[in-house]
Amino acid sequence: MPYGFDYAVQDQYSGVDFSQKEESDGNVVTGEYRVQLPDGRLQIVTYTADHENGFVADVR
Repeated sequence: MPYGFDYAVQDQYSGVDFSQKEESDGNVVTGEYRVQLPDGRLQIVTYTADHENGFVADVR
């Protein structure tokens, strides 16, 4: 079943900064999430998932 969602939280006072967005056409799920790491770097993970290839992530 197709779907899509996204959310984000950003609080400059505490340093919290993360988000996620994901969608599916009913067969393949694609998405991205971002996390502010404790050392200040922003980690970005893009991914796809399906029944043929499983979960495939690209971490930057």
